[in-house]
Amino acid sequence: MIERIDHIAIAVHAIDASLPYYRNELRLVLVHDEVLPEVGVRLAYLDAGNSMLQLVEPLAAGPVATFLAEHGEGLHHICFAVEAIPDVLQRLTGETEARLFMGGRQRRCAFLVHRPNGLLTELTETRPSAALVASLAEGARE
Repeated sequence: MIERIDHIAIAVHAIDASLPYYRNELRLVLVHDEVLPEVGVRLAYLDAGNSMLQLVEPLAAGPVATFLAEHGEGLHHICFAVEAIPDVLQRLTGETEARLFMGGRQRRCAFLVHRPNGLLTELTETRPSAALVASLAEGARE
């Protein structure tokens, strides 16, 4: 069901101001940086060995901006990699209402409804969305 920890997310006010510490002091390598306009965030992924560290910067009003206003910068959520989110949600008690969305690295994601021990938990699929890959391949053929 759960394959591994995919990433640990840290909410930050500004990725550009936060990156030097992680890159220069901790020597983590920035492997991906993207903006998700539909979610209103910028994401930066740093290689932390067998997992990623994800810096999350809000670009608009929304859950991450609210989190920062209420709690300041810090741990936002943990994300587990799974093969197929719908299958996992069906197995988890009370999670059939979790909403799927297109998240970082072109992968389907869902935040769990329940917060065990107060921790926000996300699931992400291990591979990019098949529909997205197919549409990109179709576009490349044109």
